[in-house]
Amino acid sequence: METCDPAAPRASLTPHLTIRDAACAIRFYEEAFGGREIESMRSPDGRVLRAELELGGATLTLAEDFPAWGSASVQSYGGSPVSFRLVVADVDAALARALAAGALLLRPIEDQPWGERSVFVADPFGFRWNLAAPTEELTRTEVRRRMAQMLHGVG
Repeated sequence: METCDPAAPRASLTPHLTIRDAACAIRFYEEAFGGREIESMRSPDGRVLRAELELGGATLTLAEDFPAWGSASVQSYGGSPVSFRLVVADVDAALARALAAGALLLRPIEDQPWGERSVFVADPFGFRWNLAAPTEELTRTEVRRRMAQMLHGVG
């Protein structure tokens, strides 16, 4: 096993969203999910070329769609297979805030057999979000047992 040099560059993965009306999306992510805009670069006409937000302790970047540059939004494709999972402290409060900001409820809040309470919403830009909060700490064995019971009615 190699040792880790703290001065060496670290790999990271940052979701980058291409969005129609990115300025509106920034406001939505701030209101709905408690995001905070760190910085943005805009064109002379005000379009977002690149914005960076802090969201749930992670970084999310986004930009306006520019089809001429080969950068298209979800609407150009008729939807997205990508969804996001955001761990929150209180799912009920997070859902209320997301709905007030314009999110659409996809699935109601449920307590899940893997030890969390979660809900699915869609943002106005075509992405699905799973808002989740841990409710109990479980072993993998217990999660498997509960899943089998849920799926097959066995214990």
